[in-house]
Amino acid sequence: MTAVRRGRVHLALGDLIGSNLTNITLVLGIVLLASPFEVVDLSIFAQVVPFVLITTLILWRYLTKGGVSQLGGVALIITYIVFQAVIVA
Repeated sequence: MTAVRRGRVHLALGDLIGSNLTNITLVLGIVLLASPFEVVDLSIFAQVVPFVLITTLILWRYLTKGGVSQLGGVALIITYIVFQAVIVA
């Protein structure tokens, strides 16, 4: 929040993305290490990875062009809705 207040939006975005990636990978790694399951079902990754790549490409495209516009926000929200529909179905 301090970076945003000081006008350093890129620093705040980098911190936010890096923090989320670190948290996700650490939590996933610890859960898999502590899991009693010996085999992890990789089929869920086949559903999740395409959406992660699509979302990353959309976000990267808008961030390299100066920021996320309303159209970019709509694209990210639609991607999320489609992701939820595919995962739940």
